[in-house]
This record gives sequence, C-alpha cells and structure tokens, in this order.
Amino acid sequence: MARKNTQDALQKQHTWKFYTIISSIIAVLLIICVVTSIVVYNVVYSEDYNNKFSEYTEYKINYNELEDLIDSESGRYTIIFAYDDAYMDQGEIDELDSDDPNRNSYIKCNQAFKDLFDVILVNKNAYANDSSQIYNRIDFYVINTSLQGNSDFLSSQEYGNVGLAPSVILLDDEGKNITSFGLKDDDKKNHELTNGKGSYVDLTKDLKELKDLVSSYNPTTGE
Repeated sequence: MARKNTQDALQKQHTWKFYTIISSIIAVLLIICVVTSIVVYNVVYSEDYNNKFSEYTEYKINYNELEDLIDSESGRYTIIFAYDDAYMDQGEIDELDSDDPNRNSYIKCNQAFKDLFDVILVNKNAYANDSSQIYNRIDFYVINTSLQGNSDFLSSQEYGNVGLAPSVILLDDEGKNITSFGLKDDDKKNHELTNGKGSYVDLTKDLKELKDLVSSYNPTTGE
C-alpha cells in the first residue's frame, strides 16, 4: 500500500511538472507572438504610414473635443480643416508620375493651405493672448477624419454635412456654419464656400477665400 501511495505521489508530481512545463512553453510562445506582432506592425506599417500635417500637431483635435472648444470663448471665426489618410500631401505628390492629370491640382491645394496657415499664424501671434481683440481673432483646428470617431464630423449637420474629406469649414463666433461671407470694406463682394467636399479644386478656391478673410482681420492688412 505504501509503495502504491508513493507511485501515485510520483505520478502526480510528474503530471504537475508536465503541465507546468507545458504552461510555461505556451506562455513563452504567446509572449513571442505578441512581441513579434508589435515589431512587424512597427516595421511594416510605419514604412507606409505618413503622419500628415505633422507640423500642425498643436492644432490637431478630435471631433469630441470640438463642441467644448466652440462653447468656450471663440474668436470671430473658427476654421476647421478636415482631411483623411488618403490626402495627397507632398509625400504622395512626389510619388506621382509627372504627367498625372491631378498632380497640379494637388500642388495648388497644398500651397493654398500653406498660404492660409501663414496668415492664420500672423493672426494668432497678434491676438491669441489678447482677450480684448477677440473680434479679430481667428481660431484654427485640424481634424483627421480617418481616426476612429472623427469620421462623424463629415456627416454632422451642425458642421455643414460636408460628406467627404478634404474639406474646410468656417464657423462664426456662435459656432454656426457659414457658407457665404463678405469681407470688410467690400460689402458688394460675397464669397461662397463650397466646403471642398472632397474636391481639391473647390477646396483650393475655399482656402484662398479664407486666406483673404483672415488677412482682413490681421493687423498688417486689416483694421
């Protein structure tokens, strides 16, 4: 009987060791799989991923932040630029054939965006920290609609239901979407905003008109 009990004990010990070893091997294999997946993701995906508008990171927001920003003390206008991962920035343009029929439209659109941002920066430097100049201040945000949750911005009725990116939206100081506006000292000239709605040609036109609008509030060109 004692011998049988000893055999049973040894068998249980061997069984416990066996399962312990198997469990350890499985745990190690799982860790290897996770680490390998992370490494492959970082190596492969990062080669293809282009962090568009990285130079404007401080202006990037998520859709769920927008309402709170608008509800706070907004400037005279708020400009929101919406893009997605398919946006043709300079990196993508450089990879196009020189005879690509849309290449020139992409180049003009990126230049118009840069020109708009340049005048926005002048406005920001002049009025960002001066609450008494809130009527002259133009707020500016950038949204990547490819990110989870941000795509809802494109279908928001409140923000113009633009549908497609790239688009640009203009809001007044109460957060209401504006599709047409007039410039100071130019009441006879009315500007119509298409919002872009995925068209680089229309977006370029809107960006140029918004540049004129912002410039009219800047200290070097406006009142």
